[in-house]
Amino acid sequence: MHRSVGARAKLLVSIGVLALGVAGCAPTLPTTGTVTAALQTPSGSEASDPVDIVVSVDGAEVASFRLNEGEGQSVGEIPFGWVTIDAVGLCSGEAELLATSPTMSLTIGDTCAVGD
Repeated sequence: MHRSVGARAKLLVSIGVLALGVAGCAPTLPTTGTVTAALQTPSGSEASDPVDIVVSVDGAEVASFRLNEGEGQSVGEIPFGWVTIDAVGLCSGEAELLATSPTMSLTIGDTCAVGD
C-alpha cells in the first residue's frame, strides 16, 4: 500500500508540473490596440491651424498630441474599451476597441470620418 501512495504522489506532482508548463506556454491575448488620427487639407482652403487631438478610453484621457495639416499620427498601447478620438473644436469619433477590432482611425478634412 505504501508504494501505491508514493506512485500517486509522483503522478500528482507530474500532472501539476505539466499543467504549470502548459499554462506558462499559453499565448496571452492582446489587451490594447492602436488609434490613428490624420489631418487633411480641406478642399478650397488655405493652410489650416494645428489641431489638438485627445484620445480617451471610457471617458479617461490616455493620450494627446497636435497635428499639422497633412500629418497623421498613430498611438499604440491604447487599452480596449470605448475609445473617443477628439479633434478639439472640430469633431470627434467613437468606437469600441476589442481583440477582434483593435484599430480605430479618425480622418479630419471637409468632414470627419471614423474608420478601423
